[in-house]
Amino acid sequence: MIVGIATGEVNEVKKRRNAVSTGSKGGQTRAANLSKQERVEIAKKAAATRWGKKALPDEEESS
Repeated sequence: MIVGIATGEVNEVKKRRNAVSTGSKGGQTRAANLSKQERVEIAKKAAATRWGKKALPDEEESS
C-alpha cells in the first residue's frame, strides 16, 4: 500500500474520506432509531466513563 501511495496508484485521502462519511451515516441512523431515554442513558454512561464519576441520577428521581 505504501508503494501504491508513493507512486500515486492509490489515493489514501479518498479512502479516509469515504470511511469518515460512512461511519457518520451509521451513527446518525443509530441515533434516529433510539428513543430519547436511550440516548440520555448512553450520554450519562459516556460522561461517567469520561470523567470517572458516577452517572448523575435522573431529574425525575431527585424531585
